Amino acid sequence: MSLVATLICNPNSPALDSTAIEGARAVLPQPNAARWLHDEVAADIVFDSDEDALAIAERLRAARGD
Repeated sequence: MSLVATLICNPNSPALDSTAIEGARAVLPQPNAARWLHDEVAADIVFDSDEDALAIAERLRAARGD
């Protein structure tokens, strides 16, 4: 199943960069390249997985330290 991870941050304090994107891609199963929605503020990463979406979201949060 195709899913999308949307990474966002506060636009008043942009914090998304290639390191954050690549860190998220490392956690996701079969990730595609990121598609920037707004530079340093928001990006989508399409990936394929049959795994529970909530479990994937938890791994993403853990990787970011949230």
